[in-house]
Amino acid sequence: TWGTLLGLSNGQATLITSTLSAGAHPITATYSGDTNFSSSPSSVITQNVSTATPVFSNLSAPTIVYGTATTILSGTITAGSLIPTGSVSITLNSVTQTAAIDGATGNFSSTFTTSGLAVSGSPYLLTYTYPGSLNFNSVGPDTSKTLTVTKTTPAFTNLSSPTIVYGTATTILSGTIKSGSLIPTGSVTITLNSVTQAAGIDGVTGNFSSTFTTSGLAAATYSLTYTYPGNTNFNSVGPDASKTLTVTKATPVFGNLSAPTIVYGTATTILS
Repeated sequence: TWGTLLGLSNGQATLITSTLSAGAHPITATYSGDTNFSSSPSSVITQNVSTATPVFSNLSAPTIVYGTATTILSGTITAGSLIPTGSVSITLNSVTQTAAIDGATGNFSSTFTTSGLAVSGSPYLLTYTYPGSLNFNSVGPDTSKTLTVTKTTPAFTNLSSPTIVYGTATTILSGTIKSGSLIPTGSVTITLNSVTQAAGIDGVTGNFSSTFTTSGLAAATYSLTYTYPGNTNFNSVGPDASKTLTVTKATPVFGNLSAPTIVYGTATTILS
């Protein structure tokens, strides 16, 4: 009994029960009487309210690029027009975080750190779970969604394109390879005049270099090719053939020129 006054219509009174929590509720109806009828109480009846079962919708199943710092995982939970209270737990790669449910929309979200997720472990299982409350049944764990990590594509910068003089003994060919702030592992291959050498990538800077023998290159322009083969987290790059090595002619100089003094009548003289 709520002590609520209800009007009669055709001998019936209607009580709104939408605010009742889950459980058993005793109800007693009492007629207060009027000029023609005496007051009359009813026997006690029990109104049983069962818990509502919400459902998930719009659950995230994102695809991200390797190295993405953070990723928002989200969804919606409702039971018809009803919105559960509390939070949804979301699990990614053995990390569980709680996402509070918006009381107006049923939406929830949580931001996960994803910078350390490798492509080799993809796709990663996502688990969404609602533990239930006084009025709502639990939901899940829902494991229908995954997070996919794809390879990132690095780019070359600062590639060497030197000009040297004929006869230069050695020449360093270099460059930098990065994907944003991420640095690939492994080596870049550099090809000059059909000679290919591997240049290890510096894990801090992304720089790479290799020293080529160039003493035998005649004066001409030679194509340079830079190639990164890729790895588990980075796509391949190249071959980049946009750069060249130019060998210019060497300029000789005279030295030790003869300037002899001879005696009149000397038959022959060597000049050198």
